[in-house]
Amino acid sequence: MSTGELYEKYKDNPEVAMFIIYQREAHAGEMRFKDIEQPTSMEERLKLARSACSEDNIEIPVLVDGINNDVAMTYGRLPNSTVVINKKGIIVEKQGWADSKKTDEVLAGLLK
Repeated sequence: MSTGELYEKYKDNPEVAMFIIYQREAHAGEMRFKDIEQPTSMEERLKLARSACSEDNIEIPVLVDGINNDVAMTYGRLPNSTVVINKKGIIVEKQGWADSKKTDEVLAGLLK
């Protein structure tokens, strides 16, 4: 199951809110991102986030972390990670690398 399929499965469920947190570029200047520089302002980060979402046809709502990466630092600074938070605000699942199948199992369990 892909992240997009997971989103499609739960997007209309009022008990689930799913977002992508766009943070620092993990591979700026490397590999296929050789022409991308690490943003140094919020304006640059927003522009890069919009471009990435457009290029990758992202349909999941995207929240952009501040230029100081406060959200990323709070939840572990790992790119492509998953954090599931229950209604009480308690982290019930944290994955260093997003696993849509596992996330689906956790959400299904929470919704029982």
